[in-house]
Amino acid sequence: MHQNRRTTTGLKTDAILRGKLFDTAGNRMTPTHSRKPDGRRYRFYVSLAHIKGLSKHNIEVPRISAGSIEQLVTDALSQQPGAPTMSDVQRITVGRSRVRIELTPNGAQSSPIDLPICLGRRGNNVEIRHVGSSGDSSAASPDRALLKALIRAYRWRAELESGACKSIAQIAT
Repeated sequence: MHQNRRTTTGLKTDAILRGKLFDTAGNRMTPTHSRKPDGRRYRFYVSLAHIKGLSKHNIEVPRISAGSIEQLVTDALSQQPGAPTMSDVQRITVGRSRVRIELTPNGAQSSPIDLPICLGRRGNNVEIRHVGSSGDSSAASPDRALLKALIRAYRWRAELESGACKSIAQIAT
């Protein structure tokens, strides 16, 4: 009996860092994704050592949001003299506190680009925030979930103080 199989050969991928991204232990990070029941697709890069169950061996970042790391790298490249492109990138290493972009020797800049970062968790996802020269994480992109939670908290406090709600239990219903 012959089974029909769908092959992924020749399919376009939106993983622009495929083959160039590594963890600090030197393990390649491969693109993957998960799909929620409502159709939303979340893209990640996952360390091959983590996939193979070797994640206890010096892996600082076992999994990272694809959109976050791709945006960080493309922004960093666009700010470099000579405007190197992704084809000039030889290797990208993701660590707990920095991302290192190594360019090919014939690229516009041959010395590595070190980007200080701050990693944060949201659920099972690890997100990146670039840390500027002042040491502050990027204030240009506020945490929308945190802002939403703060707005609700202030509204609930006002309802309790004004007497519109008699208790926290009433707010919860």
